[in-house]
Order: sequence, then C-alpha cells, then structure tokens
Amino acid sequence: MADGEIEEDVEPLTIRGSIASQLLFLLIAAPALLNAQLAELPERLGTDWVLAYEQAYGIGGLYVDEPPLDTTAAKIREDLLTLTKAGRAFQERIPSKDPDAGILLSTGFLERRIVPPDGMEFVWSRDSRRFLSSAGREYDIVFGALAQFTAAESYRERVFNGGRRVQIGWQKLLEMEDVPALIQREIETRRFVIDMTEYQGLRDLQRTQELLRKLADAIEFATATGEFKPGQEITMQDVGRTGLIATLRALPLGGQYKVTRVGEPPVAVFGEVEIKLNPNAISDRMKSDAEDAWRKRPTYPPAMALAARYREGRDALSVLDQAIKVWPDVMALRIQRLSMNASRLDLAALNEDLDYVLARFPPAPLLLEIDVATRKGPLAVEPEFRSTIATTMADIRPEVLNVQLLAYRELVRANKFNEANRIRDRLLQRHPGYEPLIPTPEEVTKSEHATETTTE
Repeated sequence: MADGEIEEDVEPLTIRGSIASQLLFLLIAAPALLNAQLAELPERLGTDWVLAYEQAYGIGGLYVDEPPLDTTAAKIREDLLTLTKAGRAFQERIPSKDPDAGILLSTGFLERRIVPPDGMEFVWSRDSRRFLSSAGREYDIVFGALAQFTAAESYRERVFNGGRRVQIGWQKLLEMEDVPALIQREIETRRFVIDMTEYQGLRDLQRTQELLRKLADAIEFATATGEFKPGQEITMQDVGRTGLIATLRALPLGGQYKVTRVGEPPVAVFGEVEIKLNPNAISDRMKSDAEDAWRKRPTYPPAMALAARYREGRDALSVLDQAIKVWPDVMALRIQRLSMNASRLDLAALNEDLDYVLARFPPAPLLLEIDVATRKGPLAVEPEFRSTIATTMADIRPEVLNVQLLAYRELVRANKFNEANRIRDRLLQRHPGYEPLIPTPEEVTKSEHATETTTE
C-alpha cells in the first residue's frame, strides 16, 4: 500500500457493524441560523439506511476511524490506537506513571489483552503521548490518520463527480431488501439528471466545441503574429502550415473541420449537419433537453427539477416547488431549492429545507452537498453563517471525517476558538493520530499572520 492511501476492495454496501455501533446522532436542527422554531418533521430514517447510502460511495475516508482493512499494518494500527486511547485515559488518572499494555489491562483501562506480533514492540512515547511500534512508520497511527485525510478528499470528489463506482453502489443499494421509497426516489432523481446531462451525444457536442475552440485560438494567434490577415480566406491546409494545430485531434463521429476566412468561427461538418463554434452550445442544448423532458413528463418531479435549473428567479423556484409537492421526501430536490434560496438570501425558506434534510435523512454525501449549496453570494464568505451550519452538521454526524474537518476550518475562520477546540478534541478522542496533523486554532492563526507579514 502506497503512502497515504487506503485500499478499498471491500464490498461497499456491507454495513460495518463496528461503525454502526459507534454512531451517535445528536440531532440538532439549525434554529440558530434564524432562531427559527423547528416545525413538525417526519420520522428520520433508521441509522442502517443512512449508513447504507453513504457507504454506497465508498468506505475509505468516510469516517474518522479507519475502515476495517484486512492488512497486518491496519490491524496493528488498530491495536496501537486502542492502546493510545487507554494510555491517555490512564495518564489523566496517574500522570506520573508511563503506561504499558500490562498495566492498562490490569487496571481496567483495556478490555482485552493486546500483544504485538513476534519481533515487534509497542512502546509508550511520553513526548507524543501515543503508543509506537518498533516496526516503523507504516504502523504508526499518524500514518493511518494521514491516509484517512487523503481518502477523505477522494470521497468528497466521488460525491460531486460520481462515476461508475457510485453507480454500482447505488445499484447494490437498490437491490437491498426493503429499501425505503425515499432512497429509491433519491437515486431515481439523481440517475435521471445523469442520463439527461451526461449522455454520449452531449459529450460529443462538448468535445466538438472544445476542439473548435482550440482551432479558433490557433487562427487568432496566427493573425496576431502576422501569418494571417483579418478577413483573409483560409483553408485547413493553411492553418496546418502554421504548425499551431499539430496536436489537434479528430472530431467525434468522423466529423471534418472546415474554415472559411479569418474572423469567421470554424465549423465541424457531420454529413449534412454543420456545427459552429458557440460558447453557449452546451448550455443551450442542455436547456432544450430539459424543457423537452418536462414537456413529455409534465408531472414527473425529476424532469421538473431539471427544467428549473435552466430558469431564473421566481419562475425556477415555482417549478421546483411543484416538484417537491409531488415528492416531498427527495433530498436532492430540497437541496436544489436550498441552493436557490441561498442565492436569494431567503434564510427562512433555506432553513426549512435544511431542517427537513438534517432531521429526516442526513448521510455524509448530502451534508457535503448542503455545504456547497449554501455557498452562494454573500453566504459564501459569511463567517457566522458558515460556522453555524458547518457545526450543526458536525454535531449531527460526529463520526464523519469530512464534516468534522469542515466545521473545524469554518470555526477557526470565524475566530470561534472554543468551539473549534471542541471539534478538534472530539476528533482526537476518537483518533489521537490526528493530533500532529491538525494544528490548534492558535497555531493556525499564528501561521496565517506570519504568512501575511512575510507577504507584506
């Protein structure tokens, strides 16, 4: 296993019992945003379904704790983590004495005997306040924590970029026994959007526009350097002689490039069809597709929501409101509306959808989407709002790594050091290996101040 990586060859939808048993939902809606009263909300889905949905995107980097990996190094790190937690608890009681595995077991700080493999020793480090292995870095709990950091970023990217792995995870989820209708509709909505915005024809159009842009840039550069004159008639052979398109790739579907004169946009020819360079071509096509889909299925919520994406103002919100009236429990629809209301600075409406999602179904992917959806306009840089919403999500899901790190960052930025330290302490209680990787709020501020001073 390479440095900083966590292998994820486990089946994504085998719900991890050890993680499930540690789950703590401190359900806190977000009244602090507007001191709003929490309205009557429907019953929250069970913990197992929250876990199942978020684990469909993968396991590595999802939780503060490392996933249960069947490797020698991972098992040793787990033992060292258990010893470190017990050792710190022991030193709080008896600070003058260094712990070892035997003492921790005999005094009741360990529930089971932990014995290192043959040829290896587990030793307490007074300086770092953790147990170390004599076998090297790969067995250190800090190595495991760093690997979780790396994997957490990969998890976040999967949430927003999707891909085959997520599709497989969704399908496994849908095949589970008694899967709730809420999850079925959630996945159906997301798949509909993917089908409408990532199909081959649209990808071909996007690639065509990219290549036409590259060709147009080459002609513009040749004109700027005096090789062509404005309005001059040119052919592709003329452009080729400049050497500026030596790496220009073939058009999709066997299309042919066509140029006429300098200043006219290049064209892609597909049989009888010509496509000109047009910066709005992709968005125009997607808008047209969305309107067509809604026209064919006027009461289908995913089609209504997709159409709302390409409308503006109250018109877009009205269409989305209709979709949510039909499928009120689809979180993707509510997060889309939440995003619209963030742009409009309608915090009362935003808070209503936020409360609904957090109360009913708060898996990690949705929390990450909420963070992005609320970064609209002034709210993107409003410290009080950002820190409040991030902390609310972190307290609801204290075992999700990305959410904890997000809350810590926003609290430090808002100069809420007491709250930031509370989040940091909670992380370290679950996994002391993060300690050298997460500087204290004071250290962060001092470092930023030093950087600003150096820059000046």
